Amino acid sequence: PAHFENFGTPQALLRYQQGQQTLLEIVIPCYNEADLLPALIEKCLQIQENSLVRFVIVENGSTDNSRTILEKFATPTLRVICIPKNLGYGYGVHQGLLATNATFVGWAHGDMQIDFSVLPSLVSGSDLNQKVFIKGLRQGRPMKSRLFTGSMSLYMSLIFGKRLVDINGQPTIFSRSLLAEVKHPPTDFS
Repeated sequence: PAHFENFGTPQALLRYQQGQQTLLEIVIPCYNEADLLPALIEKCLQIQENSLVRFVIVENGSTDNSRTILEKFATPTLRVICIPKNLGYGYGVHQGLLATNATFVGWAHGDMQIDFSVLPSLVSGSDLNQKVFIKGLRQGRPMKSRLFTGSMSLYMSLIFGKRLVDINGQPTIFSRSLLAEVKHPPTDFS
């Protein structure tokens, strides 16, 4: 995949020079979301300005003009990874995760369902030496959607032996060290 890698608004360079590591990197896979990209980029940059959170946008083989928009609006502190052909949502997420270096990593949808401003607080009190897994919880959804999610959560709870409430809730955040334990990640939405 082609990479747009830039490092350096004055604030970002100053943070890197002062030795502050990125605490959390969030991968945002985007497929044919050209209309949402300018607002998404603006939101990402607002969060990055005053926190140790960074974003990696994965242009996941879109057939619209997403790549052109990302090239136009990309900034020195916003990493963009372009995948030439869509090989699935999971593939895009995994490629983005492999490009991260932060202590905590994760992913969220690019449709701005979540308030990105809460991201720094989700890991700020976490022990850097512990394995952490954080999952978002959606609220106010229609009954049909909640029933489907409930049945999927019950199924996964039985498989993993842990109580899981909203397995598709966003964001998904975890200790980067857990990434090494993923041997065969799914390439589809599962």
